[in-house]
Amino acid sequence: MLDAGYSNFKHQTSNIKYQTSSIRHQIMNKFAIITLGCKVNQYESEVIAESLKAAGWIPAHDKEAADLCIINTCTVTQKASMQSRQAIRQIIRSNPGAYIIVTGCYAQTEADEIRKISGVHDIIGHADKHKIPDMIKNSNLNKPASNIKHQTSNIKHQTSSIKHQTSRTRPFLKIQDGCNAFCTYCIVPYARGRSRSMPLEDVLENIRRVRAAGYHEIVLTGIHLGCYGLDLSPEISLSELLHRIHDSEAIERLRLSSIEPHELTDDIIELAAKPGNICPHFHIPLQSGDDLILERMHRPYTSAYFRELVMNIREK
Repeated sequence: MLDAGYSNFKHQTSNIKYQTSSIRHQIMNKFAIITLGCKVNQYESEVIAESLKAAGWIPAHDKEAADLCIINTCTVTQKASMQSRQAIRQIIRSNPGAYIIVTGCYAQTEADEIRKISGVHDIIGHADKHKIPDMIKNSNLNKPASNIKHQTSNIKHQTSSIKHQTSRTRPFLKIQDGCNAFCTYCIVPYARGRSRSMPLEDVLENIRRVRAAGYHEIVLTGIHLGCYGLDLSPEISLSELLHRIHDSEAIERLRLSSIEPHELTDDIIELAAKPGNICPHFHIPLQSGDDLILERMHRPYTSAYFRELVMNIREK
């Protein structure tokens, strides 16, 4: 899945030299962000785009060459990794002379592979992804990426929110990142690090900002959303957060992105069934209908459990 956002500045020279170790002396006026993968990646790309626009950049139009290209990659499957490589090469070909930054999960786990692609200037891991706009502003790019794989253990949750308008009618808000599950087939914990959560009051404040910007609905998203709050002190649960949002009436409508079957509690289901601002809509992943496969995947539920959960939701 490709999701692109673009931007532009006033062009001041036709003799810019791009193949340098820094953009300090380059006058750039257009940027493009190409996003592959999940809602969390989409959210993070929108935050980067908003920060760039706040610094004076304006989105480049579709098919218009950009001076700065950021590819936010995915590696959740082998196909996603292949698509990330294809997207990088395609952007390099269609934006000759542009400064190319690669970030995201594929950049986090396979920096050495990306270095083999001619035309990539910088590879930035998750620990520094949110700093990209400041790096561009301060010309603090092209730093060695040799330690990218070791940076996920110390990443704190970034509380950045989208402060202005987005193209979505339902803005995303990332309230959780990382995963502690280490399912046998999944690379995400290695790409995103341990689970970490946005503090409850920050969640409420960000929701209020979204409403103040004119939106009526928001989607709470995360890598492992059901683990929200378990790393906070004092510890809280996703259910407690939803009750606070429901009681505060901070927004008219709220949806959850993907939530694991065993973390969709009766309390959350009952809250969504009540009149109020929690939408009665759940996206529940099922990796396989075969219990042996689920066990080998290290998934903590069975197909019967999933079926009973769905029937329980329908009855509510």
